[in-house]
Amino acid sequence: MNKRYLLTLLCILLCGVIVCAKVQKKENHNISIDPKYPIELLGQTIKYNGKYIEINDRHLLVCPNLEDSVYYSRKYVYRSVKEAFQEIPDELTTEGDIFLYLTPGVHWVDQRLPNDNKNVKMQMHNGVPTSVTFACHDLHIVGLNPNPENVVIAGNRGNMRGAVGDYAMFFLRTEGLYIENVTIGNYCNVSLKFPLNHSLDFEKITSQSTQAQLCIGLVNHMYAINCRFIGSEKATPPMGRRTLFNKCFFEVGDMPLPLDAVFLNCDITWHSNDIFRTMYHSVFLNSKIYTESASIWQFHENPNAFLTMVDCEVHDDDFDRTNMTDKVKTMAGKSRCYFSNVKYNGELLSLPEMEDGFVKGGDLSKNNEILSGYYSIVQDRKIYNTYDLLCGTDGWDPMGVKTFFTKANSKEVKPFRFAGAIEVRGNGGFAERRIFETDKIKNNSTMVLRAKYVHISSTAASKIDQSAEWIIDPKCASVAKIVSAAADSCVVSVSNNTYYNKPCNVLVRLKNGLESLCTFTVSGEELEAPSFVSEPVIIQNGNVLSLKYKLRNAGDKDNSLVKWMRCKDRKSQGICVMTNNDDNTLNTYKLTSADNGYYIKAQVAPRCKNSKTGKAVVVSTKKPVTIPASNSGGKITFSSDFKNMSTANQPKALPGFWLQDIYVPRDSANFVWFNRAGADAWTYGSGRGSAAPYKGFCQQVRGARLVYIPDTVNTYSADVDVTFKITPSKGQGQGVAMSGEYIDLFIQYDPVTSTGYGVRLQRWPEYNRAITYTIMKYRNGFATPISRSALSNCFVGGSFITISISGRDIAVKSYSDYPVEMRNRTEDVNSEVLLTARVNPLPFRAIGVHSMASQSSPILLREINCEWKGKQ
Repeated sequence: MNKRYLLTLLCILLCGVIVCAKVQKKENHNISIDPKYPIELLGQTIKYNGKYIEINDRHLLVCPNLEDSVYYSRKYVYRSVKEAFQEIPDELTTEGDIFLYLTPGVHWVDQRLPNDNKNVKMQMHNGVPTSVTFACHDLHIVGLNPNPENVVIAGNRGNMRGAVGDYAMFFLRTEGLYIENVTIGNYCNVSLKFPLNHSLDFEKITSQSTQAQLCIGLVNHMYAINCRFIGSEKATPPMGRRTLFNKCFFEVGDMPLPLDAVFLNCDITWHSNDIFRTMYHSVFLNSKIYTESASIWQFHENPNAFLTMVDCEVHDDDFDRTNMTDKVKTMAGKSRCYFSNVKYNGELLSLPEMEDGFVKGGDLSKNNEILSGYYSIVQDRKIYNTYDLLCGTDGWDPMGVKTFFTKANSKEVKPFRFAGAIEVRGNGGFAERRIFETDKIKNNSTMVLRAKYVHISSTAASKIDQSAEWIIDPKCASVAKIVSAAADSCVVSVSNNTYYNKPCNVLVRLKNGLESLCTFTVSGEELEAPSFVSEPVIIQNGNVLSLKYKLRNAGDKDNSLVKWMRCKDRKSQGICVMTNNDDNTLNTYKLTSADNGYYIKAQVAPRCKNSKTGKAVVVSTKKPVTIPASNSGGKITFSSDFKNMSTANQPKALPGFWLQDIYVPRDSANFVWFNRAGADAWTYGSGRGSAAPYKGFCQQVRGARLVYIPDTVNTYSADVDVTFKITPSKGQGQGVAMSGEYIDLFIQYDPVTSTGYGVRLQRWPEYNRAITYTIMKYRNGFATPISRSALSNCFVGGSFITISISGRDIAVKSYSDYPVEMRNRTEDVNSEVLLTARVNPLPFRAIGVHSMASQSSPILLREINCEWKGKQ
């Protein structure tokens, strides 16, 4: 009986084992598409590389190729990154760690944008179109494959390519962010080649640079190891206030690198000349940099960046060895960036001896004290000091190297143990920069300069703990001297006995060789405002009005502020039509037919070089001006270089006046407006960016409009030629900052109804180094193209745009005196523009400009010349 019972029991157990084995075999799934590195899914556990990972509410698995039976039978297993983030409960995000494990494959963060779809609506986060938004305490994104090319997080959108604005794949808000073994890439203008399965390849939508970002947000510290970051313009990788990239690869475009970061064992390829513009303090250790269109000098000449390179290689395709010495001298004089053992195109980079002891530059090759802060040699192995560079106040040690750089058994966390740069700040709270330009310093005063260490965090600084030498630039010795000095501060007294402002430089050099520079301007002697010996009177000689007055003690330095105004009567304030925008006097006024019927007033505020401005006196003509109609053979010409033109907004559409306002067209719903309340649309001065060498009317706000309305004294022909000399601040042919932005140039225009003809210069997502020219018809604020669009790169420095109407024919010609070889020629674009169209002449005669460029890329109007060809 017992034997039979035992035999029966044994059979039952054996059957159970067989069934369990079958069930277990059925539940064991290899979910990796890489046969070399299997990933076994064992119920709620995965086995990878000999380790077991439990899948739960804090450890999530994302596998894009899961079978339905597996996907629906397990918790915390997802097919997309976006789905996984959306399923995490809010109560788990306030503390603790969240782990996201990704299997090999292509993980699209959003609906993949097809080649023919440009207008997919996106969710917005703080005004930025974003695919994934997530916040937690600490986030870990881990690829389950040693080759990051096999685990790809992909997006393929950009501005005007499935999104309106600078699209971001991620917006993350975390205390810590850790990324390992993954590729994060935007494949809008870069083709995706997936090595494990070419059916997952994706062809780029466009060859043009696309304005998009990989990741934005607020992260305290971030560590990325064995990752790849692929993108284009503004394709910023994930970053924190302190960031470490280890064994990472970058292929990026404009402004891609983080502000505060250490790059260790990295390979970086960029296709831009603007990679470091927004950098604050970054360190490159044992890294390789490849560039096609930039050079090492750009980051040494950047006044916003602290940068150190140790044991690095730079490969520059555009390198010119002949001017290297001059470049290095410029670098040493302008910057306080540092390098050691850096090879530039295979040759060791070194600084020549500097004749002026005021500048020494940043070669650390012989400075063992500073170099010891970057690495240590342990048993013939070089260990880089990422701990001291990144520890901050919380002792963050992502690579576990603290023990190599601290005393044995030391438990102390000493904040900011090592600093690779210092900064100097003057009086007041101006922004932190490496080379500081203060406001004008009052003459015969003192200023306190304070120095602090700078660390890998834009908010971190610590006190100087070693002796320092403060040096006045010898060129400034006549106006400034150091009264007292300590290690972390000095007092500078200034005295400028001239009438002119003078720049000054002060250098601080620590015992260990670190340097920083502070620049400021010392104002000249400010005199009391001069008084009138004889008050102003207006004297007319033909068509010229002259001011006659005499100032007490002004000598030949009269710089009185003069405003010429047209008024309907002698009591009204009138409209200012001319003023001196520079330091020259403006004591004459040439009458034109536009002055006919107006009293001309002059407001004179007494002033001389470097004096205060006195109380203004207003004088007027005794009667309205009478100017006969033009008699110039039927032609009427008009020109302006804006040098003496009032910059105040003038919103009235009056004959003979300039209309200056901020115009919001009816078709501008997609534009973002950040205009300041009460801001003038234009100002006079030097331009920005590529327009810096020129002077003229500078656009101050989006929507700035400037229209000249001819007077009613003359009869103006409908046949007209007008030439606009305009320079954009963007100098590579793209004209403006963002796709979709445009500039309209008007002819036969009525500003009241916004009706007329003209040409529109517009940037498109297809072209990142060129714009289109299109002849437009404007009717009641809406624009309609009436010609083909011409693609050109001639809207750069020194550009000329001529619009002509003759009868029913309108023609547009544009070119630039900027050398052709200086322009970007990577696209099939024209260096000149010639467009024609047929029109029905309109009764309007105004000409003008309207710019929808953003404030970050304003245009500069250098000159407008117009000729109405004959009387009607």
